[in-house]
Amino acid sequence: RNQTADASKTVDAVLLSFSENIAEIYQGEAVTLPVSVLPSNAKTLELSFASSDTSIITVDSRGTVTAKKTGEAELTVTAEGGLTATCTVRVLENKNRFQFDIENGEAVITGYSGNDKVLRIPARVESGGTAFPVTAIADKAFSGCVINFSSIVVSEGIKQIGAEAFQSLRCNGKVFIPSTAENIGTYAFSYLYGCTGFVVSEKNSQYSSAGGVLFDKLQTTLYNYPLALQSKVYTVPESVELLYCTSFANCYSLESITIPNIDARC
Repeated sequence: RNQTADASKTVDAVLLSFSENIAEIYQGEAVTLPVSVLPSNAKTLELSFASSDTSIITVDSRGTVTAKKTGEAELTVTAEGGLTATCTVRVLENKNRFQFDIENGEAVITGYSGNDKVLRIPARVESGGTAFPVTAIADKAFSGCVINFSSIVVSEGIKQIGAEAFQSLRCNGKVFIPSTAENIGTYAFSYLYGCTGFVVSEKNSQYSSAGGVLFDKLQTTLYNYPLALQSKVYTVPESVELLYCTSFANCYSLESITIPNIDARC
């Protein structure tokens, strides 16, 4: 019990950083550039964002960056207490990499034909000179894509992630899930080869992550253990009541899984 209490203590943050030092985004799109606070049990911080050139990029209070025109600008995040971090943002000419449908004035991402290093699902897209907010990712939208991504970022504002949306992709890094995600469909992140962890915004009311593992908010359901997380043993939290059939599928590095009080649960 003492170990659990110690692990749950919050401490002062010592480091603030973007997930990338240099980020490439596309004119007309709005995206989220994830920010990490270390250590992992640091107190929740209020963050503010600023652009060095608002003619190239603008940024709102949630950190959503809108690409206005091609060029390069610095994005700075500042936390209470004085911690700061900077990311160089390069805005490229839009190549219409995402396919989408417009439903009631909102965009649903249905497919992808680009070759980006980072698969960054935009918060806004343009069609015919009009900007539409992206609120959903369709079922199987990216399933079967053969590109080796370095990470996957679902931008703030996206609420629905469809069934099998990212199934069987190769992501040699982390998956970032925003505070606005309300529903993640069945097998949305199953068989995500190379994935080293899930990072869910602390402000999300439906989902959470711990040690890179994807849970519901109360950690009663364990959705996905990252396939490439380098650990030989894992102990399922005592709070977990439900495991999916693919929760640990193809996690080849794991040699042992412990389920506490399993006799009482069966």
